[in-house]
Formats: sequence, C-alpha cells, structure tokens
Amino acid sequence: MATFPSDPNIQSKVTLATAAVDLVFQDKVTTVSTEGVSNDSDSEECQKYAKQEKQVCQHPNCAKPVGSRSVTGLCATHRNGKSRIVRSAMKELVALETEQDIHESFSPLPAVLQISALPEPERQSIPKLRENDQAILYACQDADKDKVVQTRSLKVMDAHSLRPFALTNNLGSEENALANESVIKRIISMQGQRIETESVVVMEAELAHVLRNGPYWSFLSARKYVELNEDICDLLNDDWLVRPQMRFFCACALAGAILVNSSSNEALLINTIEVVSTYIKRYQSLTLRISQAPPPFGTRYKEVWIPATRDNDGTKLHIATMVFNGLVTSSLRVDKKQTPNVGPCTSNFPVKNPATSSRIRIFLDESSYDAAALLAKDPSAKSIQMRDTIFQLRQVRSKFSHPNTYIPSRASSSITNYHRFQPYTIFSYASFDNGNPETDGKVASMLFANVAHCILRQGDEAKLKKKEVVALQKSCVAGQHVHDILGKILQLFTENNDAIKILNNKALSSHLTDLANVLTSYLASANKIVANDIEAHVNSLN
Repeated sequence: MATFPSDPNIQSKVTLATAAVDLVFQDKVTTVSTEGVSNDSDSEECQKYAKQEKQVCQHPNCAKPVGSRSVTGLCATHRNGKSRIVRSAMKELVALETEQDIHESFSPLPAVLQISALPEPERQSIPKLRENDQAILYACQDADKDKVVQTRSLKVMDAHSLRPFALTNNLGSEENALANESVIKRIISMQGQRIETESVVVMEAELAHVLRNGPYWSFLSARKYVELNEDICDLLNDDWLVRPQMRFFCACALAGAILVNSSSNEALLINTIEVVSTYIKRYQSLTLRISQAPPPFGTRYKEVWIPATRDNDGTKLHIATMVFNGLVTSSLRVDKKQTPNVGPCTSNFPVKNPATSSRIRIFLDESSYDAAALLAKDPSAKSIQMRDTIFQLRQVRSKFSHPNTYIPSRASSSITNYHRFQPYTIFSYASFDNGNPETDGKVASMLFANVAHCILRQGDEAKLKKKEVVALQKSCVAGQHVHDILGKILQLFTENNDAIKILNNKALSSHLTDLANVLTSYLASANKIVANDIEAHVNSLN
C-alpha cells in the first residue's frame, strides 16, 4: 500500500476519514434497565432478572430495540445511514491511496481494442394473423399472381362459402387453410387438442416472389436470408488496419448473398467473392478506380453500393464500400435457368449505371453471416477457414512482391464451399484434376503455390529456393513460354546464393507477372468446367 503524502490538506482528509470510521465502529451501546424491577432487590431471582439489559437504538429520535450483538448500536433504518458514512469514508481513503499512486512511476498497459457486439440481422417477421383476403390468397398460393387471378380466386372461395383460418406454431409461424364456417367452429371447439405445424422459413416478400418463380425455389426456400441493414453496413466499413479480422468478416458475410433488381426482378446468387482494400494501389487504370467511387447522389445502403466496371477482360461486378472492393468471381442467376458465370467477369447481371445500382437489394445468407460474426470476434483470425488456404487467395496477375497479395481474402457460399465448385486461380490451378497433369500451366501454378506457401509459413523472411525452380523447369517443354520465364527467374540466383527473398523483390515480381499472364487461357478453360459442375450440383439439390 502506498504511504500517505505529507501535504497538510491531504493529511486533514485522512484524519476526517479515519474519524468518521471510528465514529461508527466505536459507538457505545445505551443500556436501559428493565421496567418494574428494582436494581436494589435482594432477591436472587430479581437480581438475575435485573442484570438482563435491553439494548435500544442510539439514534436520538428512535427507541427501536436492537440485537445484543449489534456493533453500531443502531437499528436497521439508521444503521444503513451510518453505512453510507463508512462507504464515504472508505472512498476518501481509496482516493487518497490512488492519488499517491499517481505520483509513482508505472508502465501503463496498452488499451485493448475490442469490437462492439455484433448486431443481430433483422429477421423478417411475419404478422400474427393475415387479413382475410391475404389469408385466402396465401392458402390458394395466389399471393404472387396478378390482380385478375387473385380477384377470381377470391370470388370462387366466396361462392363456396369458404373462410380462411390460421394454424400457428410456438415460433409464431403462420399457415392458412380454407374451410366452411361450421367446420372452423368445430375445430375451435376441440378443447385440449392442438394442431401444430412444422416451423416454416419466413422470407421477405419480394425475394420470395422472385425465387418462387425461379428454377431453384426447392432448395433456396429452405435457407434464411436477411436484408442488409445500417448496423451491418457499419461493420462492412470497419477499419481493417485497426481490426484486420474484419477483412475475413466482409468476404464471408457477402458469400452466398442474393442480389435482387427491384425493377427487372432479376436475381443473382453470389457463389464466390474476393475482397481487397481500397487503400492498396492496384493495377487498374485511373478510369476504373473512379468508376468504383460512391455515386454522388447517395446509395440504397449506407456506404455500400454495387458498381459494374469494364476492362480488357469484360464486365466485372463489384460490391464496394468505403473500405474495400469486392469482386464477384462466381455467380448464378436464380430467377431463371442460365449457365453460371465463373471467373472475374459477370455478364449475367447487368448494372448499367448508378441508377440501376440503387435499385438492387442485397440479402445476406444467414448462415454465412453467422460464420462471419465469429470471425469478427476473433482478433487472432488469419484466414476465413482453416482448410484450403490456397483456395482463399485472390486471383491476381501482379504485385507479387507485396504481402497483401498473399492474404486469404476469398470466400464461397455454403452451396459451393467445395474446391471443385470454386474458380481456379494461378495458385490453385495445380490441383485441377481434369486434362493433362503435365501441362506447362500446371507447372507454372506449382511455382505460384510454392511461393504462396512460403509466404504463409515464413512471412517477410520467405525465400524461393533455386533447386525448386530447376525441378519445375525440367518438367516444361523447352522453348515454350513457361520454360523461358523460369529460365529468367533462375538468372536471379547467384553462385553463392541458392535462395532469394520473395517480398520486395521487384525483379522476381516482374517475371511472375509474365508467368501469370501465360496462365490466363488455362484458367478460362478450367473455369468453364467449374461452371458446368456448379450447374449440375444445384440441379441435384433441386
């Protein structure tokens, strides 16, 4: 315990505080002789009775009895008041001790940055009971039909004197059926019996309407989706420098999301998305970066928007925030039958301008959001999943000397969370199990996979070994592009140096860029097969 300072003012506080404590704990208990008994009585029985003393509250205006073991001599009412004096006195002592500690030298602990409690996504709630006409149309499965069909259904049910009634379960989900009023009354009169139904997934009306008319309603109707809200938008714009794990949260949360164009009723399921910080200088042109900037007149969601860009490869679909740019690399139209898009380009969901973007609603897959929430709460997270780290790396063609190139930043939906249903990249093409296993493309991918593994294991100290490049070059066809590029990489090694650093090595990065460009055609062919596999997979689920 720190000693009290010699300051007179502080010393006087000590004296007052100590006195207050003494006042409470040293109060003497007033004793009163029992009425009607003489203290001078010579009777042994009377003397014994006279010695029994009654204790009363010491407060001037109180005569309530107190226990014989009372320390303060006060009743419960006035004892609590004194306790406040004790607490106040003890606070004075603690404050003085703390004041003294301030003057002592110490090393303050660093502040621990903790992410605030993640918001629960807004589950779409269902009304307790639908209105009469709504219940009839729901029971007839005509809620999504046009007005002519709905009017006809209402007239037919009325002609047959059929009325709607509701069946609800303990979760509040409602199903409707039709019956004659007399039948409904008998159902209600069935005492002691309950009619229960299985819990149904409640889906937002517009999303349900689009999906119900699409080819994949059978399996998508069993999943839960929540629309993007302001709290989740804030998390998508959280600072990656302060909380690096939010990179993984963003990718995971958006994987499996469904985009719905409210005007055209087009709907797109995001199978795979990869995210990159907007603060990293990228290879895109200035025009491309400007086109990804937020629209000047606002967006549907807070600091989240959907731009589409064009480059030499084609049209690319993004989900952008103030912090990151998410590139959709695999998607499937779910409002109609169409071959999935796999690769950096998305041609099956046109976003022509910011006005179109503002009409697009974003519905997150609830299971993806829940998995993302766990990542957001884990500051030690290093990847989105523990397995298949190579498949979590983004498809890149440059910047191989930069560490951000090797951060796992790609996530896939639970529907396509198997490597055969994910786009191939320069890092993962080596595991492509179709076609000739000895192609130059696979040899080149083996080098990229080797480089990535070195970075993931060794970080800044990662080095590329000469013997590994030599072994790969022997597997190539002499005179071809891959063989020649590997030869140029070998020239970077000296006689006394059998390993070279990977990061901050611009010469090596330049040769790897040339090698990545060679792989472009190989990846395009492989991703066509992936698209067919995805289509077959979702058809089997349906």
